[in-house]
Amino acid sequence: MPANARDLTWHGYCFHCGGLRFRRVTTKTDQGEIAIAPRERAVQLRHTRVFTLVELLIALVIVSILAAVAIPAYSSKVRQGRQVDAQRVLMALAQTQEIYRFQNGGYTGVVANLTALGFVDDSATNSAGAQYYPPANIQITPGAGNPVTTYTATISGNIGGAQADKWQIDNNGTLTNIQNGT
Repeated sequence: MPANARDLTWHGYCFHCGGLRFRRVTTKTDQGEIAIAPRERAVQLRHTRVFTLVELLIALVIVSILAAVAIPAYSSKVRQGRQVDAQRVLMALAQTQEIYRFQNGGYTGVVANLTALGFVDDSATNSAGAQYYPPANIQITPGAGNPVTTYTATISGNIGGAQADKWQIDNNGTLTNIQNGT
């Protein structure tokens, strides 16, 4: 221990020089506080910890690996969310078809007839403001007969996958993914 130990405090182990590091504690005197000597400041600066290039490269590699795993997983979940949007639109269409059948005795093959009853295709929009499943991509195929007792409705859209995504619902409420766009 140094001779004047009451003015020094242990500051840690120095890996650079292999010994204990001490730092002078400032004490109050009648002239003010005692300043740290320039030599001691130089020792403190020499012992400051900085990141090496290898450490920064390792951190960069770790972040890159995490991004390579996380970005595709996130994109997949976004596309699945857009598919849920298509299912919701088709379920709303099926409900409106049932209202139309109740009022008119059969199903319709025209989307405009359903719009008059309150069916609105409010599917999500992309950054350009275009819908992923635009109303023009809804096709209703009525069954034969008068009144029409069956129908199949199909909706298609581009949700960011390699191909278009197509969903279908029939008069029984059965949802089918005919072409998976994820």
